[in-house]
Amino acid sequence: MRKLILFTVVAAALGMSATRAQAQEDYATATLTVGPLLFIDVDISDLQFNPTATDFSAGVVGGVTNSVATKGNVSYRLTIEADDPTFTYTGSLTPPTKPSTELHWSADGGAFNPLANGTAQDVGTFVPGQYTTAMSYEIELQWDEDLEGTYELPITYTVVAP
Repeated sequence: MRKLILFTVVAAALGMSATRAQAQEDYATATLTVGPLLFIDVDISDLQFNPTATDFSAGVVGGVTNSVATKGNVSYRLTIEADDPTFTYTGSLTPPTKPSTELHWSADGGAFNPLANGTAQDVGTFVPGQYTTAMSYEIELQWDEDLEGTYELPITYTVVAP
């Protein structure tokens, strides 16, 4: 006990006190600036049709599907459009003209629509979030117009904020 009293007397004589330093504070602000963001991913970009004689007799070949995944932190639309008014033909015969409108598309099991060129067609309108749209396709067939060869038509899918 003597040592504690002696220390207190010595500390007081030297001007030392038992008070602590005052706590200091400063502040920072975390800021996150997010702009409008959109994303699209088409799972199968090569839509392959291989019609049979039965398909030609029916006038259509279908059964081709893909899915389009979209994401957005704003409301947005998914559109589809043919890049050209007609299919490109590769073959040994006189090139036939096969219009893009003979390719039909359907979203999520809805009605089929002829694929237009020059006008983006609405597939769907979405609120912010993540969505997958199931797409189905069919092509009109005519015995006398769809000659042996390969037909190709580029298609553009777009997500756009209104």
